Amino acid sequence: MANTLRSCTRTGCGWPAAASLSYRYATRQAWLLELAPTPDVSLYDLCPHHADNLVVPNGWERVDDRTASPVVVEPSARDRAAEAAARRQAAAEGLADELASPSAGVSRYAQLAADLPRLAAQMYGKQTPGTPPATRPRPIPSRDLAPLPLPGQLTIPVDQTTEGVVVAIDAAGSRRRRDERG
Repeated sequence: MANTLRSCTRTGCGWPAAASLSYRYATRQAWLLELAPTPDVSLYDLCPHHADNLVVPNGWERVDDRTASPVVVEPSARDRAAEAAARRQAAAEGLADELASPSAGVSRYAQLAADLPRLAAQMYGKQTPGTPPATRPRPIPSRDLAPLPLPGQLTIPVDQTTEGVVVAIDAAGSRRRRDERG
């Protein structure tokens, strides 16, 4: 049970517990301890927020017996703004380089139209100089060209002689009686 994650016992708080709270009524002290390894009915589990903001009643003493956890220093607003400005400037320079390229004035559709003859030649096997050889897609065999069943194909044997009942169906999709057939 020591490996299960316990949550804060404060009403409406679902954050994971980080400290245990114990009351010593004889000395009027509220003790904040490291999180107990196993749940105990005499201890209250608190999340970091509720443990740090614990307010004790008048005349009581708050005793914090937890070890200090390392404080993570976040970058200041100025540092974040400078970082964002540097990223924006780098992106603008990259955009300027892209716009300065020779193909920048050509739309991608015009570029595709210019490449169509080369692409068509690759597709149909006529290689233009300086292009890598293209692999041609294998044609899919039709049923007429493949009398033998293909691997994975479902085959249902059909007898040459057809025996069975022939039922006439009119255009509306209902059966007609024999005497109505003419």
